[in-house]
Amino acid sequence: METFKHNPETGEWVKETWLFDYDALGRRISKGRLKNGGQVSDGLEDVTGFVWSGSRLVQEMYGNGRYTYIHTDQDSYEPLAQIHSYTDTEGKSRQEINYFHCDQIGIPREMTDRDGNLIWFGEYDAWGKLVKETNVTGRAHQPFRLQNQYCDSEIRLHYNFFRYYDPDVGRFVNQDPIGLWGDDNFYTFAPNAQDWIDPLGLKKKSSSRKPKFVSTKSTGRTKPRNRLESKIMDQVKKHPEKGDVLIDESQIKDKCYAGKGWNKMEQKVDGVTVHYMARFDPKGKMSHVTDFKFK
Repeated sequence: METFKHNPETGEWVKETWLFDYDALGRRISKGRLKNGGQVSDGLEDVTGFVWSGSRLVQEMYGNGRYTYIHTDQDSYEPLAQIHSYTDTEGKSRQEINYFHCDQIGIPREMTDRDGNLIWFGEYDAWGKLVKETNVTGRAHQPFRLQNQYCDSEIRLHYNFFRYYDPDVGRFVNQDPIGLWGDDNFYTFAPNAQDWIDPLGLKKKSSSRKPKFVSTKSTGRTKPRNRLESKIMDQVKKHPEKGDVLIDESQIKDKCYAGKGWNKMEQKVDGVTVHYMARFDPKGKMSHVTDFKFK
């Protein structure tokens, strides 16, 4: 891909050519700039390599270091932590751990170091474009934008796994590879970027994450006795996050759940009480639910 940069001192436009390599699964595994804007035979500079776990970016490598990424859970593209390993000017190996603080749709708004000190923060427009950032230490590296989007500042686009996204217009620059299965508009992202995400660049989906249902054998009454109970059980299963913690995980005695992070939950609706078990992620969001039964 060719880009042009203006040199204010000379008034000239400088052409840069960036090359991107992909593996057999379509994942981008490296990017680099042609030396002096020349031919491929001249070699590359500013090369970055990428390592993937499925469709999630877990590591990027550059000259004398690498960034390793940890996500909030195996089903999320929201970054949680960054491990920066590098060699300093004295030849010593160093490692820094930083943390991402994201909003409701997984956009990193702040970064802190291991001691909780703010090292980076940014402001975005309605379509995920970073309009202002403050790199407190001058060393923070925060390339993520909307979920599973990696910002390529060199070309002013976001790499969105199967496609590239233009934050200036809030649309993809290439057609949806799944065609009409994604949307009748092959370039659209979503109705908005506050309630929708598209981690793979294929098809939009709601950003509201519901807890996962885990199959277990219940020890209580699960069958409703009337239409009211049936209706309320469906309602509770659709919105388990509205329940109250009845017994904290530290007090759970049942051997099936004890010591595994499960809490006993309760919801009371129109005189009907439903109990169930729930687990929460490190951010306090309900992640898994199971064993719904009537009290």
